[in-house]
Amino acid sequence: MVEECLRRAPSAKSLLDLGGGQGVYAKGFARSGLSVTLFDISEVIEMAAAYLKGEGGITLMAGNFLESLPSGPFDIAFLGNICHIYGPEENRALFSRLRPILSPKGLLAILDFVRGHSPIAATFGVNMLVSTQSGGTWTEAEYSQWLTQSDFFGVKIHHIEGHQLILTEKE
Repeated sequence: MVEECLRRAPSAKSLLDLGGGQGVYAKGFARSGLSVTLFDISEVIEMAAAYLKGEGGITLMAGNFLESLPSGPFDIAFLGNICHIYGPEENRALFSRLRPILSPKGLLAILDFVRGHSPIAATFGVNMLVSTQSGGTWTEAEYSQWLTQSDFFGVKIHHIEGHQLILTEKE
């Protein structure tokens, strides 16, 4: 996944790991030479600090991405397993809010289960319907529409370890 992101954005130096949890993905990106900002709620940041102890290249930042975002600019914004928690309106709004904090030609990378591509997306979507307020799994066409409406282009889906990695660039 890290390699695929860097193949699409070879000159990237910085990455925002939005809702990055304990930092599994942040660690992989940082070990590839990127300066990573992991942004999550304060309780999660405390867990990430313990998990990432001794790792270099990662800045931990507490906040709620539904309310605010770090100022950037970032060359890549990474959303790992975030979009299934929210509905169409929340996802479209988040994509629009991420665009201004990306550098010119910045990359948005979304890791999730995409309906029509993942064999477990439909079942997982039912789980999200009962576990979240508006979550679900979304189709390639839905992602493409939301991203295009948020002025991103070049939407491509890559299959990685049972997930789909959606890559798109700031227009």
